[in-house]
Amino acid sequence: MNRIVSWMVLLALMTACATRPTPTVSVAPTPTAVAPSAAATDTATPKASGPRVFLGTDELGYVHTYYIDPLLQNPTPKAGEYVLVRPRLFKNGNWRVGAMSILVEWRKNGELQSCQFMPFYLAGCNIKAEGFAPGVFVPLTITIAFDGQVFTDYAGFTPQ
Repeated sequence: MNRIVSWMVLLALMTACATRPTPTVSVAPTPTAVAPSAAATDTATPKASGPRVFLGTDELGYVHTYYIDPLLQNPTPKAGEYVLVRPRLFKNGNWRVGAMSILVEWRKNGELQSCQFMPFYLAGCNIKAEGFAPGVFVPLTITIAFDGQVFTDYAGFTPQ
């Protein structure tokens, strides 16, 4: 019995004192680490075409890219028809985020109009194309608050 105990103690000591290889990461993380700042950044990167790309910093200091897809259904409505605005926020190019407040604003007859909603299922903002001059572009301001940051982009429609 003493021999078995001696061998077990020797085996435990050898295991405890053995050199271990340094662990390696097999998959590199997507975000890039940066020094954390007091306030989250929200700077738009200009592009020649396509959506504006925003850089945002999360609470761990990683930088992520965001963009807003305005998703306008019926962007050239006839008088009395509706324009459905269903903006979506994408994170790091392909990850659509949810559970955030979306605000859509536009002017009608000189007065500021707005619609605020949460993007669940087919939720969106229905704007009736009535009271707008035909053929005149109606600009929309889309503001999305997500993860302590605010993203603003622009879209619009042209009533016929």
